[in-house]
Amino acid sequence: MSDKLTINHLSRIEAERRLDKQPVGTFILREGDELNQRITAALAQGNHEVLQSCILTVVEPDQKISERFIVHTPKGWTIYQDNPDLHDAQYHFYRTMNELLRSIESVAKRPLNL
Repeated sequence: MSDKLTINHLSRIEAERRLDKQPVGTFILREGDELNQRITAALAQGNHEVLQSCILTVVEPDQKISERFIVHTPKGWTIYQDNPDLHDAQYHFYRTMNELLRSIESVAKRPLNL
């Protein structure tokens, strides 16, 4: 996987359109919509940390397109697990986005070049 990843400004609908008929494991990193921004702000406030986030939109088997909410904290990058306590032991943090993506390469194999 390339070390250079881009977080794109696309809606979910546009990301799904671009991923249509792509091989399983193809993904797009994209900025979140207003709801994702509100979730990030609430998580930041609840955890007393500055956070950033993005969305991983990925093709799964049977052409199902799903999403993962990725959060960047002072500890690193993690995939949000529906637990607002980002200090919980269920979260594993990676120094870089590439390290996080390598940890889930069975799901997210190749970025779609836009």
